[in-house]
Amino acid sequence: MKKIGDISTSNEMSTADAKEDLIKKADEKGADVLVLTSGQTDNKIHGTANIYKKK
Repeated sequence: MKKIGDISTSNEMSTADAKEDLIKKADEKGADVLVLTSGQTDNKIHGTANIYKKK
């Protein structure tokens, strides 16, 4: 696999919303795989992920 970028989400109300937003962003960039690299809750959900394309 080849890394094609990083994505993030913030100000989400639930982990499901954060996951949905990360998946949507990965799809928009043509990624096949996303790997969650961080997650944080402080009133709202924040997360980051690396995205990859299969060769």
